[in-house]
Amino acid sequence: MEMIGAGTSETRIIGIHGMGGIGKTTAAKMIYNKLSHDFDIVAFFKIFEKHQKVMAFNTYKLSSSLTSSKQNGYKDIHEGTQMIKDRLSNKRVLFLLDDVEQANHIDALVGKRDWLGKGSKIIITTRKKDILEVPEVDYSYELSAMDVDQSLQLFSKHAFRKDYPLDKYIGQSKRAIGIAGGLPLALEIIGSLLCHTKRKCGISH
Repeated sequence: MEMIGAGTSETRIIGIHGMGGIGKTTAAKMIYNKLSHDFDIVAFFKIFEKHQKVMAFNTYKLSSSLTSSKQNGYKDIHEGTQMIKDRLSNKRVLFLLDDVEQANHIDALVGKRDWLGKGSKIIITTRKKDILEVPEVDYSYELSAMDVDQSLQLFSKHAFRKDYPLDKYIGQSKRAIGIAGGLPLALEIIGSLLCHTKRKCGISH
């Protein structure tokens, strides 16, 4: 937060990388939502490789004149690039580029720093660390898997609505977190599934 804070006058590009399900998007959205009120224009871009389409979601101060009529979508990377060059130049913007898989997506949507107003911020999430190893990216951070204690606590909150399972469920819980491998999303899903089958495992409200 300190490196990308809205109070800094430099244009900065920050990357978050890590394996799928580790919580990259969740972490990036927390930063994005906290900072969004301090920028002229904000947009959350999701890239769909299968359809070669760039989508802008959850726009905050992005007026309808800056987006297409079809769910704020752009038919390809080049259209998104042209929109940024033509309409967002000299604006102080906050962009979140989620789940970037190719380096050319960063080039297309971020382009040259002089496209954007001073103090603009870009947040990028990706599974591929090497995508962030370019001069354009100022800082990159890796999200790692949760340790055993963190995993047990997160799993227990979803499975038992408690910070720690009852003694009779310790063995079952440890097997579950072993399967999840420290991935927050997997822990939440397995815990929620267990909670929904509480009658079978003898869990009561």
